[in-house]
Amino acid sequence: MQIVYISKRPDILHDTLSSLIRFMPFIDGAVIVIPRNAQPEFEYVNDLFPASFIYDESLIRNDRRQLDHQSRDYMLRTALSEHPTIADEFIMSDDDYRPLTMIDPALFREAGKYHSYYFYELADWINNETDFDIGQQNTYQVLKYLKYPHRSFASHMPQIINKEIFNESKKCFSTYSDRLGLCEWSTYFNYAHTRHAESFHPAQPYKTLCWPDCVTCWPRAFEPDEYLFENFSPRLYKERGPFSDIAALEARFDDPRFAKILAWYHHEISALQGRSLDTNTFARGVAYRLALPLRRLKDVLWLRERTEILRLSDRIRKIERLIERKP
Repeated sequence: MQIVYISKRPDILHDTLSSLIRFMPFIDGAVIVIPRNAQPEFEYVNDLFPASFIYDESLIRNDRRQLDHQSRDYMLRTALSEHPTIADEFIMSDDDYRPLTMIDPALFREAGKYHSYYFYELADWINNETDFDIGQQNTYQVLKYLKYPHRSFASHMPQIINKEIFNESKKCFSTYSDRLGLCEWSTYFNYAHTRHAESFHPAQPYKTLCWPDCVTCWPRAFEPDEYLFENFSPRLYKERGPFSDIAALEARFDDPRFAKILAWYHHEISALQGRSLDTNTFARGVAYRLALPLRRLKDVLWLRERTEILRLSDRIRKIERLIERKP
């Protein structure tokens, strides 16, 4: 099976490929999408794994290259749906989505149907700070307007893509994607579950550790039942980060996955109780320190309240769907 990465970071991709080789042996080839001028930095890839390269510049028109991050990712990934190097079915990933344990191919496709993994209901997405946030909001409004369901599948874990359906999805949303930053994961999977329901198992909650990689970025609406992938972030391994002493913890338990899950859990609790700073950008850390007392109060009260509301809303939606199905 083929895996496709988008990357500008050769060092991070290197370690991700090492994890891939160890934990996903059913992957037999990779396609790496990189900027043309970065090619020399990625020469090591073929020493690790059979790979082909596609240049960013061949996927995005000259007049669309100065795009925000969300729009650029959408354009790059959806362009893959028509590229001859891409297999009819492929695993779509980013260079920092790392497997934590042996992955069963049935996680992606089982009994002739695809699995998919969501992490949010877009109607509940109220963040408005980044290009990613705006993309989630835009995607919600477009999906809602066109009468599609609107879960967010930007779960920061590898997911399987059907190339033909991906191309259909790209064409379906082209009127909007030419003007708005959209989420390529959510447009595809919500479209696919509606138009090709027979090819998909019911969507499941995500299985990603450290998503989000800062505890106080937003309240988690769904609790993963297991962690199979890590949303890798270098700052989590720096001094005072939750994984700064991960080597010692791994040696103690002789189980690297459990060690990370435990370290992240303790970090989440400490951050939500206001006993430690969350791990995010330098600017966020400075702002946190300047307004620490108010920040602690806001993080604890707001996040806990929002989390409970979101989980209650999800339960209500499930009950409503069950009622609607009854004759």
